[in-house]
Amino acid sequence: MVVTFAAVGGLVAGNRPRNPIGWLFLAHSLCFGVATLAGTIAVVGQDALSPGGLRALLIVFMGLWPLGIGIALPLAVQLFPTGRPLGPGWRRLVWLTVVSGLAFDAQTLLDPAALELTDRPVPPLVTPAGFHAADPLWAAQKALAAGMSFLTRAKVTDPTSGFCAVGPRALPLLAEHHPTGYPEPELRLFLSRNALRVVEVSVQTRPRLSGRTSLTPRRLAAAIARVALAMLIVPLRARVGEASRG
Repeated sequence: MVVTFAAVGGLVAGNRPRNPIGWLFLAHSLCFGVATLAGTIAVVGQDALSPGGLRALLIVFMGLWPLGIGIALPLAVQLFPTGRPLGPGWRRLVWLTVVSGLAFDAQTLLDPAALELTDRPVPPLVTPAGFHAADPLWAAQKALAAGMSFLTRAKVTDPTSGFCAVGPRALPLLAEHHPTGYPEPELRLFLSRNALRVVEVSVQTRPRLSGRTSLTPRRLAAAIARVALAMLIVPLRARVGEASRG
């Protein structure tokens, strides 16, 4: 993904240097690559690193990851294709994206729990679920949860959880309009858009004992693209009842 975004960004920036989309793609690729490299070095070389060096690497990871996935990439989508906002509403969305992304980045860096975790050793070969700072998927999930919380106007802790139960109002609606693929984030947006209340209940999770995730790199990239598209489109859709009446 780093190579793809860098290649496309370099091509656009080289031919259209005044269009910010190419530079945003390059910025996303740079943040993603450096953050992933820092997190990987922190996990693999933890035995040889001093506590200060380990902390520095993880702070780099936590600081750069949200800038790429939370600011540069969404701005490239919002400014496509001309490099300028399509109207006053889009201009406000651009500013909101920048401010909320910087706020989330600052919150991540200043999170006492995350900084405390950076002092804990990571067992070799296995990254425990508690060591969030060195887990790129956790960082992406946290960024997604922040965006979903803003769009649904309710606190979203785990937007990718598929362990749920639905009530009598939601059942007939989802029987006709349930998203497909990896639907959890889109489903959460859809329920919120149709004025259905969602309540999160904490559960105790256990580590995987065997097998592996079904998310291959290709499927993960497709899922990320679909979620980004859903976050732009679903909040603008008419509710199901309104659409049928229209």
